[in-house]
Amino acid sequence: MNTTIKDRVRKLLNLAGNNPNEAEAAAAAEKASRLMLEHGLLEADIVSDDDSQKVTEIRKVYAAKLNHWHGALAYGISKLNMCKSYFQTQYENISDSPYRTKFTRQTGMVFVGKPSQVEVSHSMLEYLIEAIERQAKNDLRYQKKWNASGFEERGYWMKYRNSFRYGAAVRLRDRMEEIATTRDLHGMESSTGQHITALTVLTARQQQEAAIQDFMANIKLKQNRASGPSSLDGFSAGKQAGDKISLHSQVGSTSNAPRITYN
Repeated sequence: MNTTIKDRVRKLLNLAGNNPNEAEAAAAAEKASRLMLEHGLLEADIVSDDDSQKVTEIRKVYAAKLNHWHGALAYGISKLNMCKSYFQTQYENISDSPYRTKFTRQTGMVFVGKPSQVEVSHSMLEYLIEAIERQAKNDLRYQKKWNASGFEERGYWMKYRNSFRYGAAVRLRDRMEEIATTRDLHGMESSTGQHITALTVLTARQQQEAAIQDFMANIKLKQNRASGPSSLDGFSAGKQAGDKISLHSQVGSTSNAPRITYN
């Protein structure tokens, strides 16, 4: 990816991450994803030793504890950006003292793919997590004010909030997966109006999947099943919210992000 494209993508990612307007932020994230994919496709037929075309992985920690709804989001983003995602748990030293250690267990999300695709994927995940948390907070405030009967069982609102997050993430995952499938079947339009054929998109996806498989040949993944939502009301409200979070034209069942294990 040349410097000009990198700069454009970075500006779009900054706009997506720092814009309080959800529609504008989502549109910027989508455009960054489209630019990244377009550029990767246009270089797919060129044999290059450029490190920017090599598969890599980047791990980031987004919360004290990652849950199945984070995995659902990451799976949809991976499908959209031709990456692979998985949870990775590590013990990390958080002590500031050079004379003692304090290890804590932290679970991060790993994206595997071309550097540009991984960078976009992490930025999209960060934005969508913030968007869901904001929607969950607003919805919970509304439900407590207008729909609370006063007789909710202990822990009801915690179950509602967690199920809301999961529902929103599942709906967003479905939408992103649908867009990825549409691109594979019908191709896509580049930012300059050039039509990229379905065969080109599908070929690029297959090549990228093969490269990622080779990169991860010595990594064993353990598939975890997500339990169903503990609050059907919260899950339903979350799915509705997932439709309202604008993806512009981006693009689902339990979380499909596996966890990593070592021999």
